[in-house]
Amino acid sequence: MVRLGTVLFLFLALVFIGRIPAGSEDKEGRLILAKIVAAMGGEANVTKFKAVSFKAKGIMHVENGMATFAEESYFQPPYQYRVEFDIDFPNMQKVKETFIFQKDNAWLVFNNNSGPLPKELRASFHDYFYGLQAAVSPWDFLAKDYKLSPLGEVMVGDRPALGLRILREGRPDVNLYVDKVSYLPVKGEFRAKTVGGNNEVTHEMTFGQHKEFMGVKAFTKMTWKQDGNMFLEREVSEAKPLEKLDDSYFAMP
Repeated sequence: MVRLGTVLFLFLALVFIGRIPAGSEDKEGRLILAKIVAAMGGEANVTKFKAVSFKAKGIMHVENGMATFAEESYFQPPYQYRVEFDIDFPNMQKVKETFIFQKDNAWLVFNNNSGPLPKELRASFHDYFYGLQAAVSPWDFLAKDYKLSPLGEVMVGDRPALGLRILREGRPDVNLYVDKVSYLPVKGEFRAKTVGGNNEVTHEMTFGQHKEFMGVKAFTKMTWKQDGNMFLEREVSEAKPLEKLDDSYFAMP
């Protein structure tokens, strides 16, 4: 007959052992994140930047071909974003779209007309921005309310990379992959609805050709796939890390 003391000892041992990986994984994940932040410019330098502006150009893959675009964007995580597009569609139609996001409100300015975005679409865009944030400003995830765990080594393209899972309640889980040698971000993955749709898919963003802007190393080339299908190709010509953006950038149009 197994004694009660033995059962109790085994139970406590299992509980204790079961707790080790969570803390150990988070510690290891934070070591990886610390190396990423160091590679991008060092914690003392990069953490003072709470916002960033971009100028970029690229291609969107749409139903009837490819649309080219020029972009100016203003990011101030976790909820303030402004993205301005000048888009040339395949049918030669040229449009100007500006998306403006706050935590609880969002608007679209289409040419000279403006209106609020539906709540569901606003939530989806916040998921996209959050996934992108992992590569733009991963130092934001140094806070203790994020849980981090290593994903091991994988190949991204023809180079080895290390994976880091970022978890926070109420936000999508993000898998961030960094080059094993440079520790600069090379890929991000997360689950969210399709752009403009209702089906949940895997979003895969790849990052490359990092350059230094004001002491911060940032990617200048990016691709974005949805369930393996190319959605967007983007090349950044200018990135400006900022300590703060004025709230007027994100005001109702």
